[in-house]
Amino acid sequence: AASDVYKRQRTGSDSFDSAYGVNIGGRWSFAGPGQSHGPVVGAELIAAQYSYAAGSGSSYGLRAIGGYAYAWSDRWTFSGEAVIGFGQFSLDITDAASFPDFSASGTYLSYGARLSVNFALSDRALIDLRIGYDLLSTQLSGDDVDLDLSTSGLVGAIGFTWRFSSSPARLE
Repeated sequence: AASDVYKRQRTGSDSFDSAYGVNIGGRWSFAGPGQSHGPVVGAELIAAQYSYAAGSGSSYGLRAIGGYAYAWSDRWTFSGEAVIGFGQFSLDITDAASFPDFSASGTYLSYGARLSVNFALSDRALIDLRIGYDLLSTQLSGDDVDLDLSTSGLVGAIGFTWRFSSSPARLE
């Protein structure tokens, strides 16, 4: 029976054709007054879409960030960050010739590392370039099927940062 096929454990490799996402978040630097380097922490809300020849996926979640940044000059900043995230993931396979349409959803855990460079266009506006490596592990369920899906690979991002304040912390 067809349901017996789904109950068998299968493993293998495949890949999404493309993935893109957006995030909004904030960073806080613990560099003291007059210091050009220091630890950085942050958090982001994230949303991503994945395309696949036979379907699509999406994820929504929260990411925590910790790292270290160095201001090479007033305009250039370099940083390294470790990230960990969690959230919801859904997968829809709608165009498979060998089995019926399939939908599953569940949770994911992601982690990775990034290097970034920021260029200050003004005191408040910055352009950000990032490259890194991410791993994502999901546990999905749907249509009486449990699915563990793992992805990993290089990530790149171009971002825009707006500083609400460029004033240094008060000295007392």
